[in-house]
Amino acid sequence: MRKKLLLLCSEGFPGSFKVITNLKGVLDGIADIHILPIEQLFSLKPSIPNIRIKRRLQKIQTELRWMDIKMLERYANNILFTAWGPPYDVVLSKLNRIGVTPSLIMCSTPGQSELSRHELKDYHNLFNYFRQGKLKYWLLNKRLYDSLAGVTDHAIYFPHTINLGQFANVAPTELSGINVDLFCTTRLGKNILNQVLAFRVSGVNGTLHLNFKNDQLGSIISDIGANVLYHRWIPEAEYYNLVAAMDLSLQATFTESFNYAVAERMCLGIPVITSYDIYLTACDTFLAKYLCVQALDTPSEIGRMIKKIIGDAKLRASLAERCHAVIRRIAEKNNKEAVDFIAGFLE
Repeated sequence: MRKKLLLLCSEGFPGSFKVITNLKGVLDGIADIHILPIEQLFSLKPSIPNIRIKRRLQKIQTELRWMDIKMLERYANNILFTAWGPPYDVVLSKLNRIGVTPSLIMCSTPGQSELSRHELKDYHNLFNYFRQGKLKYWLLNKRLYDSLAGVTDHAIYFPHTINLGQFANVAPTELSGINVDLFCTTRLGKNILNQVLAFRVSGVNGTLHLNFKNDQLGSIISDIGANVLYHRWIPEAEYYNLVAAMDLSLQATFTESFNYAVAERMCLGIPVITSYDIYLTACDTFLAKYLCVQALDTPSEIGRMIKKIIGDAKLRASLAERCHAVIRRIAEKNNKEAVDFIAGFLE
């Protein structure tokens, strides 16, 4: 009988969900892998279309500890949390009471936590949980391990995986002209305004694709006259088809521990402008030269990079080819290391 592994994450953390969906795709051959949104553990799960009311109800249930962990008991210690927040504190306490010690895949950098403020308390709680033995392993990707291994004895290197199979049948959407995407969540640290301004000052005659609408940002985008096309949520397969049709992508963000948006674009052969904190691009001299921004808070610098890449089709093709080769090499290494660790982790 194959061993079971549960991957538990909040629906409110799309980046963390990317971590576990990619991990499931890589691990499916060695165990029965199940993904569960932590919201499914709330005792009351009414269908409420209003997100604010729904979150308020969840907050009340968290404060009252109305969370049921019966469906977790069969996994014993084979539970991996991803991300953190108040509902996790409740679930961890209930698991500890029945003798279960789960582990945690960490995603937020210290800088990201400081920007969002509430995550600073999460970091404080986690240090205490590990010191008290309430959590077993603190699994950290390359960047976080480099940052935290020197300050805690509980850090374990565990790379983010990349399920290459999900890109096998991608067919680029037909688009006309020059197309650049800035697809991301609107959390602090995504550096959205600087990148929109950079597209505008680059002078590129093309379309900037966005996957969000924000009243304040939208007003400024309208003020500066950027040529923007907004997209609603689309299914994953269609999303990859759309991304594959881009000439260039923008992910020059302030705070990232990995950034799956970058990894996905590299897998699709789309050059993507990033920061030097993204080792996926920074680890390669050629990619770093043309894709890694030195001054993230300077739209003109990002704009010059956009103009250079869009204006040179030969360079763009070379970057696309190198992106694809580099990410495949990283994926193969990370995936093997993750599989080897999980094979020894499962009880």
